[in-house]
Amino acid sequence: MTKVFFCEPTDQVFTKLRVYESCDGDMPPCPLFPGQYSRHDASSDRVAVITIPAEEVIPASGSTGEYAGDERWPTACGCGHVFGSGANRSVHHQRLVRRTDTGEAFEGYQALPVGAVWNAFWMVEGRRGDWVGPDGRSLVCRLPDGSVWMIDSRASNCTMPDDDVHKCWVRHGRPEDGDLHVDKAGHTCAAGAGSIATPTWHGFLHHGQLTVC
Repeated sequence: MTKVFFCEPTDQVFTKLRVYESCDGDMPPCPLFPGQYSRHDASSDRVAVITIPAEEVIPASGSTGEYAGDERWPTACGCGHVFGSGANRSVHHQRLVRRTDTGEAFEGYQALPVGAVWNAFWMVEGRRGDWVGPDGRSLVCRLPDGSVWMIDSRASNCTMPDDDVHKCWVRHGRPEDGDLHVDKAGHTCAAGAGSIATPTWHGFLHHGQLTVC
């Protein structure tokens, strides 16, 4: 079993300089980023920290801008490959996210570990019912296989796809209180028994714990 915990955004947004180069043509795949879309990839240390209110969307990653001639751009991938002049360069912004129970901080939502639950507040704006829970939040959970479960979303096997009021997964309690529980006890469809299944993990979120089926 894995206990879930709540994470919330801080108002701190940091900036890093990222360089990446696709491994196509005659270039062998990178051992650090293998697979079909293998690439050489590296990011600098933080080059700036700015303050943006916690529930405002941060700037999208973009071109080099004011950092065009900065000496802190990475020159090589962690595997040792030296970037060529045609490598892609972008300014990358990431928000600091913090556990509410321990205060531990993480560099962005993608860095949150197994058991983390957070509110995808950017999914809520302009929506009612579908993708939004009864508390006005859209909760997401990091599963044991590393994938994410959007608890307030629509199940792929939903039997009421035209109904935006029901919930495929009905949640009770709050992750902040350690008692988040997801089942089918409420206005729901006939899909499943309240579990979540990915290609590599299948289980429940009951009484604040992720448990395998």
